Amino acid sequence: MYKILLYGTLILGMLPLILILIKIRRFEISKPISPFIWLTFFATLYEYIFTIVLKNDSIYWFQAYPLLSFLTIYYFFFKELNIRNKITKGMITISFMLSYFVSFLFLEQDIFISSSVNRIFISFFVFVCTIIWFKKKFDDLISVEVFNKNEFSNLWEISSFYFVTGLFLYYSTTFLLFLSSNVIFKSDLYFYDFWLINIFATLVLRILLIISVWKMKKA
Repeated sequence: MYKILLYGTLILGMLPLILILIKIRRFEISKPISPFIWLTFFATLYEYIFTIVLKNDSIYWFQAYPLLSFLTIYYFFFKELNIRNKITKGMITISFMLSYFVSFLFLEQDIFISSSVNRIFISFFVFVCTIIWFKKKFDDLISVEVFNKNEFSNLWEISSFYFVTGLFLYYSTTFLLFLSSNVIFKSDLYFYDFWLINIFATLVLRILLIISVWKMKKA
């Protein structure tokens, strides 16, 4: 069961980049979702080649990935929400860097504590931005101007809806898992049974990411 979900998740991690190249004929880096798609593709390659095949120690990858994922998610939401306030951007950036620095203090001591520190900040960032995103979209959908332009009649037609939903589901599902991972790992509980939750959540996120790409308009 574990290996089926693991390899299925890895395969799906390759598809968004391939699909977007097929669907819109070219890859536009300006699209808010683009950096995350690239990250998902290369993260999949790294995890398969270096972690599964070569069995390298992934401690530094576990530390590097939160930084890369935050940057791509940060880019997505600030593009989607069209936030230009430099003070807001600066406060979020400084807060994350402080959180990331704290996680480094625990890296050699305990990778699970380090991951938990990073996960707390990124999760709350995703939760807050998701609420703001949905509020903005609902305001747009009920506005007379958008309705008269006959743009989107519902959220199902908006490609980014699936990605935002996927992010929210993933981080809300794995939030407590990462916070308790250190305790689970050091206890008599079977760690891989709990880690299946992370793999399943990643699988759902990548499926919704694929749907998001599929819903994009052709160039």
